[in-house]
Amino acid sequence: MNDSCFDADGKLSAVYVATDASFIEMDFPSNMECLPTSIMKFGKTFYHLTPECWAWFNHKFHLMEKALVNKKISEKAFVDILNRISALYNQSLALYSRDILKEAERTTDVKEWEKTLQAPVKQPVPIPVKPLISNSYDTAAAPRIPAVTQTAIVF
Repeated sequence: MNDSCFDADGKLSAVYVATDASFIEMDFPSNMECLPTSIMKFGKTFYHLTPECWAWFNHKFHLMEKALVNKKISEKAFVDILNRISALYNQSLALYSRDILKEAERTTDVKEWEKTLQAPVKQPVPIPVKPLISNSYDTAAAPRIPAVTQTAIVF
């Protein structure tokens, strides 16, 4: 098991992200063999934040940049997306190195990874959730900011 998945208390901990770029941190029993790739919480599916997952969000963000240039989305919507992606990038950077994220951006087949989004979610047991949902980026705060917001932007 990767030691970076364990928090200061020795619990197995992982970050999961929904397609609207909101994310949660999950605690798991420390004897788990592997982490679930996706979970259902708060009526949404959250996917384990991996470098490949980040690469998919980065790809979607670049599509949103093109949509802004082509006036397909408003500047206000783009700023909201930018804030969400910035928070997610900072979370990804805290978990992985910049080099690992850049390598994933370069090598991940986002169409292949997108199949993960269509796989059924299997959750046989309840999983404790840390009270963290973030949709915003605050430069004065710690990288993991508790903020509950339900917004319907999906990439």
